[in-house]
Amino acid sequence: MRAPLVKVAALGVVGFAFWKIATILVFPVVGALLGLLIKGALIVAIVFFAMWFFKKRRDEDKPDEKPAES
Repeated sequence: MRAPLVKVAALGVVGFAFWKIATILVFPVVGALLGLLIKGALIVAIVFFAMWFFKKRRDEDKPDEKPAES
């Protein structure tokens, strides 16, 4: 009767140790990569906004073209 309980306890200890190692090693790496992804998306969004803004201003400066009369 004790063997299954000891196995479950051992699995819990191994899982806890793995979790502690993962928080020390893996989570900072994932956080850094996520931060770089967010920064990259922000830079791309700023570039697209600037392109849209300057294209809109350029189109407003052009005189209206009248349709050709036949």
